[in-house]
Amino acid sequence: MNWNDLRYFIALAKSGSLSAAARLLKTEHTTVSRRVAVLEADLGVRLFERNARHYRLTPEGEQIADLALRLEDQAIDIQRVASGRRTGVGGMVRISAPPALASHFLAERLNALLASFAELEIELIAANDLISLARGEADIAIRMRRPEDDAIVTRKVGEVAFGLYASRAYLSRVRGNAGASSAMIKASTARRSSSG
Repeated sequence: MNWNDLRYFIALAKSGSLSAAARLLKTEHTTVSRRVAVLEADLGVRLFERNARHYRLTPEGEQIADLALRLEDQAIDIQRVASGRRTGVGGMVRISAPPALASHFLAERLNALLASFAELEIELIAANDLISLARGEADIAIRMRRPEDDAIVTRKVGEVAFGLYASRAYLSRVRGNAGASSAMIKASTARRSSSG
């Protein structure tokens, strides 16, 4: 068995379609199809039920997918340990953050960091989706709530305050309308009670 074929199998198992798996792996859908077919032939097991648009795991495929995902996690752990032993600041760091925070706060501050470390590359992922750190989808994730995964190292980096703001002119206009509405309600109630 070619261990590399497991990458194609895992991508197809996660995504359920050749085109989506190809996008994950940055390759052609025909390559994904061919590598999965080779893996099936090597293992002597049918891994997917195929129809025109979707690939669904067979019972044997589900068992193998569970094992393959554990292998993927261990491979990511190996990369993490190795990268932690490197000296110097460099390489690609992927940071995930909510879109507003990424564009209005982080982007301009990261420029100064990049200017100080020529070997450093940063990919800023502006997304509200929960990116998986365990699967290597990002190296750092900034979230508006505390993660529930105990395996993740977490730190509170700040607080964000929310409030309602309005100009004085708007507030005067709204308060005036609220007073008029209140007077109309009282008058209407008075008319009903006098006629009743």
